[in-house]
Amino acid sequence: MWWSFAAAEAAQAEFLRPAFMAYLRARGAEDSDYDSAELIFGELIGNVVRHAPGPIAVTVRWNSEAPVLVVADRGAGFDVRSALPEGLLSEGGRGLFLVNAFGSRLSAERNSTGGSRVSVVLPIRRKDVSVADPSAVMGASDVLAIAASTLTGMAP
Repeated sequence: MWWSFAAAEAAQAEFLRPAFMAYLRARGAEDSDYDSAELIFGELIGNVVRHAPGPIAVTVRWNSEAPVLVVADRGAGFDVRSALPEGLLSEGGRGLFLVNAFGSRLSAERNSTGGSRVSVVLPIRRKDVSVADPSAVMGASDVLAIAASTLTGMAP
């Protein structure tokens, strides 16, 4: 599934959240941590809108028990710091700490064409296939992609 929006228009990014959550709920087990998955999504999208204007690509890869959220951008790139900032009243630096705390295997890499690709395993378990609607649980290459535009060099 694909959606288009300009990263500079943050309000449009809010339309992605319900679609993202519907995708997870349709395929995830009832006892999964959907609130944390939504928080992770919001933090990563918010970071891109604030720090890397331009096109973004958001992909959910669900090739095993838990889905992996990948957010790619064309910004300046950054290194992951998943610790709290030193200043207790600091306005920034808490987002990736929260993403790391509620998700697992947080990583970031710089794209060869510029920008960053951040990935995190979400705290969602796939539905038990024996009780799930087969149309709600997709196969090993199950991918949801959300893009701001056609992104050369930013394939999932």
